[in-house]
Amino acid sequence: MFFLASFTSFAQLKVNSYGKLMIGPINTSVIDQNNATVIIGDNPNYVWTDFSFYSMGFQNCKQPETGRESIGLYSEVSGSSLTQPFSTAILGLASGSSTSNYGIVGAVNGCKGAGIYGTTGPCAEVQLNSSYAGYFDGNTYVNGNLTTTALYNLSDIRLKKDITLLSESSKTEGTVVDHLLKLNVIEYNLLDPAKRVKRDGQPGHFNDNEGQSKIERERRHYGVSAQELQEIYPDLVLEGQDGYLTVNYTELVPVLIRSIQELKHELDEVKGISKAKTRSVSDEANDFSSGSRGNVLYQNSPNPFKGQTVIRFALADDAQNACICIFDMTGKQLRKLPISSGDEQVTVNSYELGEGMFLYSLIVNGQEIDTKKMLISK
Repeated sequence: MFFLASFTSFAQLKVNSYGKLMIGPINTSVIDQNNATVIIGDNPNYVWTDFSFYSMGFQNCKQPETGRESIGLYSEVSGSSLTQPFSTAILGLASGSSTSNYGIVGAVNGCKGAGIYGTTGPCAEVQLNSSYAGYFDGNTYVNGNLTTTALYNLSDIRLKKDITLLSESSKTEGTVVDHLLKLNVIEYNLLDPAKRVKRDGQPGHFNDNEGQSKIERERRHYGVSAQELQEIYPDLVLEGQDGYLTVNYTELVPVLIRSIQELKHELDEVKGISKAKTRSVSDEANDFSSGSRGNVLYQNSPNPFKGQTVIRFALADDAQNACICIFDMTGKQLRKLPISSGDEQVTVNSYELGEGMFLYSLIVNGQEIDTKKMLISK
C-alpha cells in the first residue's frame, strides 16, 4: 500500500471520468479537448505535444520466432482538426544537453534493415539486403544545406534500356555545344522562404530558421535558369508539388562531357589543318632545294563531295615509290594508294572513309610533296 501511494503521489497516474489514462501533471481542460487515449505529460501551449496511442499502443515483442511482427512503439495520427493544421505521429524534442541532443534515434545493429525508414506510399514490408542508417522510399525534400562525403547515382548499364548516344540523338538539331550556348550561367541570392508561395498562390509552409536563413539569403549562388534549360533538355527539369521548377544538375554533367568531346574534336581538326599547312610550306622548300618541283598535287574535285571525288597529280620522270595517302584529322593513315609515272589521277569513294574532314598527301621517294584537305558531306 505504501508503494502504491508513493507512486500515485509522484508519478500522478490517473484515470479520469472520460476513461483516459493520464501520467504526469495533466491540464484537464486541455485533455478534455482531444481524443487521446493515453496522455503522458502535457503542455498547455502545444496540444499536439500530447501523445495518442491506438489499438497497438506500446508493444515489445520478445518472441520474433513466432513469425509475428516485432514493434517497439506504434503510433498513428489522422484527421487533423481545423485548429491543428498538421498531424504528428511521433514527435521528438531534445534539448539541454551540453554534448549531443537527439530528437529521434534509430539504429540497425549487425543486421539488414534501416535505422529510419520513410515512405510516401503504403507502409508495406520492404526487403533490404543491406544495412542503412536511413532508407527513404519516395521523393525526399531537404529545406537547407545537405552535406555528404560523396553522392552516388544509380548508373549501372544493366539498369538501363532504350540507350542512345547523345551524339546520335534526334530530339534536337545541332551540337550539344550549340545547345549549351543558349543557357545563361547566373549568380543570384535566394528569395526569403517566407515570401514563397504555393501553386495555389497561398503562402508556403517553410520553417524559417532566422540565423541560418539570413546567412543563406546573403550567400551568392551559381546555376542556370530552370525555364531556359527546360526549353533545351526538358527531362533535366522537374516541377515540384509546390509548382517550383528544379534542375537535375547531376545528369547535366554528362551533357557537359559530351560538349567537351565535341570541342576536342573541333580542336583536333584545327590542329590538323595547321600541321598540314606547316608541312606543305616545309615540303615546298624541300622540293625547291632538291629540284623535285616536277611532282605536283592538285585539289580534289568535287570538294566537298558525297559519292566520289577525283584527286589529280603530276609526277616527275624520275619519281619512284609514289603514293597518295589519306589521313583523318588526328593524323591516322586510312588509305594508301600506290601511283606511278604516267598516272594522273585516282578516284576516292566516300563510303570507304565516312563523313567528315580528311587530309591527303602526295609522297614521292619517301618525301611528302604536298598535303591538301577534302570534305565528305552527308
